This record gives sequence, C-alpha cells and structure tokens, in this order.
Amino acid sequence: MIQSKNDNNEWTKNDEMVFKSEVDSSHDKNDVSLISNKAYLEARQSIHKGFCHNRFEPNLIISMNSDEENQMKVGVELDIDGVKLFVLRKKHRCHQHCPLFMMNNQSCQWIKYIYYAGIKKGGRLKKGSSVVIRTP
Repeated sequence: MIQSKNDNNEWTKNDEMVFKSEVDSSHDKNDVSLISNKAYLEARQSIHKGFCHNRFEPNLIISMNSDEENQMKVGVELDIDGVKLFVLRKKHRCHQHCPLFMMNNQSCQWIKYIYYAGIKKGGRLKKGSSVVIRTP
C-alpha cells in the first residue's frame, strides 16, 4: 500500500507516488516511513493499542518475510522500480505515557517494525511494485 497526506493533512491511499531525490537525506521531514504488512495487520487487529497504533501511518506498507525483516538495518538499500531508498537509524521510542508502555513498562513489539528511509534516487513508485533489499 502507498499513502501520503493530502493538502488537508489527511492520509490518502494512492496507486502511485513520486519521490524526489534528496541531497542530504540523513534525517528530514521528507523521510519515507515504512512498515511490514504483517506488523501493520497485527497492529490494526491488536486488542491493546498504544499511541503508535492510533497515530502512526506509514508511507509504504511492504510485504516482507521474517528473513527480509531481519535485513532491515541502517544503511540497507531498497530498490523499488528504480526508486532507491536507504534505511535510516530509527528515531522513535516509546512515549512514557503510552498506555501500552505503562501497562508493560517496556516497548511494544510494533515499533520494531517501523522503519524510516531516506531517498537516494527518486522516481515514480507504483502500488504492487517489487522490493529488492540490498545489504551494504
């Protein structure tokens, strides 16, 4: 799934999205947010929800198997229809007042599957495109 915010700051689903190349994409508002399809579905179906469950909306939801999820480390490159993204250091942690964090006093599993990526090479990405994961 591909989604972005419209002019009214509302999330909308898209069949395609254009990514512009960024010269310095080390961490920026233009980062691309990603999550595995498995984690996205589990989070939506979870009985207990924290702040992320209700607030986080990814730009891309990617089908990945367990081995591919384990490869999602800082610096890994994703090639999607010629659009090249690179995984950035995760910049999030649990909010201390999150109901799920307060209940368990530890991070929930969901944020382990939230990734951010910078744009190395822009282009047009279409729904259903294949993702190639390249490790450095």
